[in-house]
Amino acid sequence: HTTIVNDYKTIKYVGELENVFTIDIFDGDEKVTNNYDISYVYGTLKVNKKQIKFSTKSDEKEYDDTPLLGKESDIQFIEGFELIANHTYKLVQNFASITDVGTEINVLKIEDILDASGNSVFENYEIIEDNSLFGTLTIKHRPVTILMDSKEKEYDGIELTCETFTYVEGSLVEGHK
Repeated sequence: HTTIVNDYKTIKYVGELENVFTIDIFDGDEKVTNNYDISYVYGTLKVNKKQIKFSTKSDEKEYDDTPLLGKESDIQFIEGFELIANHTYKLVQNFASITDVGTEINVLKIEDILDASGNSVFENYEIIEDNSLFGTLTIKHRPVTILMDSKEKEYDGIELTCETFTYVEGSLVEGHK
């Protein structure tokens, strides 16, 4: 005898449904289903969210009064927690940023996930955020060496000052005085 499943259910996206179907039984080419008293106990079809997890790269630069930004290329998915093949992500556009000396965590947020046809499949993923996997953005001090000029005079009861100097190494950022 051969059994053929009819009207079986499928599920592609996150969710759950009852696994309802019928079967036909054949003896060769002859359908013999009516000779059986078939009781069905249905199962469940369930698709769970795919977990994804990623790290971000670290970057640093010397202070130049322009922001150091996190960027899309900073994302590296953790093995076993990648997107499905042919799926892509869109990042929230307010990337991590730092301008002044210091360090910030390079946190990047995924705004949407698209399938190969450009349809959002974001609801089918669970993003596991782990700050320990995020790199940092660091602005380092800009080194500048200043040689203070010297001055001397014979005592005359008036204070001696010298407010002139020369940059001997490094420079200020353009526009800074």
